[in-house]
Amino acid sequence: MVEHTVNDIDNILRIVRFQGYFHGGYEGGVLMAIVHPIGLPENDSEREAIASLAEHLPDDYILFHNLELGAPSGLPYEYDIIVIAPHAVYTLEVKGYRGQIQGNAQEWELE
Repeated sequence: MVEHTVNDIDNILRIVRFQGYFHGGYEGGVLMAIVHPIGLPENDSEREAIASLAEHLPDDYILFHNLELGAPSGLPYEYDIIVIAPHAVYTLEVKGYRGQIQGNAQEWELE
């Protein structure tokens, strides 16, 4: 797990406020989350996850996808999706695996 400082999150929120992304989207008569692409999705699983989140999350949620932030080590860390909600910030790692996934905080297994 990569830990980021409050400054990393503050920088993301500054970008969001500056670019005016705190207003929900509107597509086909349905309010939906705002999607702010930074890079291109790497595969169909990422595209499907982004589309599903955009469609199902409320209009006051903001999605950033496929971006890199510097880790404390100085190396870049790629995020598939960052969700900014009114009450929290979530980071999502998207996988296209099929089957049941079991595990704990250190180790996962696909059955």
